[in-house]
Amino acid sequence: MKSPPSLVVLLIRHGEAREDDTPYGPETPLSALGHRQVDRLADALSKHHSVTAVYASPFPRAQQSAQSLATRLGFEVVTDERLAEFQLPPQGSDEDQTLSDSSVLGSLASPERER
Repeated sequence: MKSPPSLVVLLIRHGEAREDDTPYGPETPLSALGHRQVDRLADALSKHHSVTAVYASPFPRAQQSAQSLATRLGFEVVTDERLAEFQLPPQGSDEDQTLSDSSVLGSLASPERER
């Protein structure tokens, strides 16, 4: 018999973040459709998954999405700056970086992380 996984991480993108013709930037909040999308997701998660934490980037659209999920699921949102969107410099530039797949997720799941 297969044993259940010890940790399941669901990566969820924020709901729709702009109306058709509005500008889009870091401070863009959820649209009306984005709020409905997040509400539907919260309903599905509460029925089919055992959620134990909700993390989000500091951007408004991510905060709004996470807050809706956390409220419905009975959690506080943990804001983590490391989840903010970023753009890597071009390969080969002086600023070239390499991110390991688990650099952020591994540290979020670490038992040493302050809550």
